[in-house]
Order: sequence, then C-alpha cells, then structure tokens
Amino acid sequence: MDLWNATSNFENVCNLLNDPTKRMHEIAITLFSPCRPMLGDKAKPNNIQNLMGGSEFYIETKYDGERFQLHKSLNKYSYFSRNSNDYTESFGSSNSNGIYTQYIHDCFLDDVNSVILDGEMCVYSNDDKILLTKSDSYDVKSMDRRTFETDVQVCFCVFDILLYNDEVLTNKPLKERLEYLNKTFEEREGHLIISPRQTCKTNQEAIDALNKAIDARLGKI
Repeated sequence: MDLWNATSNFENVCNLLNDPTKRMHEIAITLFSPCRPMLGDKAKPNNIQNLMGGSEFYIETKYDGERFQLHKSLNKYSYFSRNSNDYTESFGSSNSNGIYTQYIHDCFLDDVNSVILDGEMCVYSNDDKILLTKSDSYDVKSMDRRTFETDVQVCFCVFDILLYNDEVLTNKPLKERLEYLNKTFEEREGHLIISPRQTCKTNQEAIDALNKAIDARLGKI
C-alpha cells in the first residue's frame, strides 16, 4: 500500500515488490515515473516554535502555482503534476521542443546526468519581474507558445531534489539534499530558481517572514 500511495502505478507495485532487499524510498523514486509529493500541514505562525520543539527550522515561500516534478536524464525531460499527470508534451521532452525546456537546458551543470527536482511551476511576469498568482488568471498548465513569448513565461521554483545522478536522496535530511540541489544547476531569473529559505527558531521570525512574503506578493509560507 505504501508503494501504491507513492507511485499510483500498479504495474510498478507488481514488478518491484519481488525484491525484499529494496527499501521503500529506493523503489518509489524512479526516473520518468511520477511519485506522489510530500505535502505540508497548515499551522499558525504563532504555534510554529511549539510544533518544532524549540529546534531550528527552515522557512520558505509557498508560491501560488502548481506543484510539479521535473525528471531529467541527459537531454530527455519529463514533467509531472501533483496528481501524476504528464505535461511533457507542453513543456518539452528535450531542448528542441516545448515552451520551457529549451530555456533551462543549459542551466544544468555538466556533471549532472540525471536528476529529479520537486518544486512549484509558476507564471512569471516579464513586465513586472515578479511571480504571478492564480488570481491573475493565468494557468501554467495550459500556457501556449504565443502567450509564453509575450507577457509572461514559465518559471520553475525548486525547493527539493529527490534524485541526483541515479542516487535516491529521499532518505537524507533536507539539509543534505539542499547541498545536492545547490550543485545541480545555475539559476536563471524568471525561468529556473531555487526557492529562497532561511533558518529560524522563534514564532516572531515566522510571523515576520509571512508579512514579508505578503508585502512582496509572493503568497504564503
């Protein structure tokens, strides 16, 4: 059941469960096969410190876009939504097609052969130089080339990495995964960015970060 919940692929369940030496995190993460993302829980900013038991924690912006995974192996790409729907045809299976891949292919460092990135696919305004929200009436999943090349464009805001050069990373703590993420690609404004984050320990730091995100029209934390 755990594997089914992670992959939504009954064929994978049948094929992979015949090896009892494989761990769950290794089985569930496979290139070009979507896995269900880890989702957050709602919490009030004035209760964060208590929930974290006084330990240090990360704060980052929750962008108002669509949760997506980017799978890459050399020049082959796939894009999957939160519900495991395949949008590769739209975004581009290589750097020679689609509305997006051609703009970020050369951002990846030369020693990166395979990778799975987790993040938020957003709409970026070329005029205002900001990420738009759903209230701006743009749907990143249905953008066409004509719209993409004029007023707005697709921007992938990456906040996690699940696989790096065939090594599954989901059993590693977030701090270690971020080290892999920082050596995966070079950011490109309006196209491919790493979601900014900060370390905090108090409720007030969480509240201040929330207010800053609201003022910057970034959504929520």
